[in-house]
Amino acid sequence: MRLKTQVKQNSHCAIFSRNYSEHLDEAVEISNQNPRQLITFRSSVVWSSAKKAIETHGQRKIYFATVGDSNLVRMQLAQTGGVFQFVNDEPDIYSLKDGEPI
Repeated sequence: MRLKTQVKQNSHCAIFSRNYSEHLDEAVEISNQNPRQLITFRSSVVWSSAKKAIETHGQRKIYFATVGDSNLVRMQLAQTGGVFQFVNDEPDIYSLKDGEPI
């Protein structure tokens, strides 16, 4: 089954992407100053599956990992900075019964 079809059929999908640490660091700094500030990232490819997920299911969470850096260290820095504080207010909507990841 194609990824677009899986995204369309699964309402519990999120978006995952990678980016360079300097761009993510800048986004973290902006978010620390103004958590509601929208941040645009450019991509060399069209995010057609992400677009389909948003068109079909509405707003989606986007998770980023750095390219070429230690993701664990970056995540620890982001957590201590409070950027992901909003996650504590989100309901736990996923379980092992939700099926296979896409």
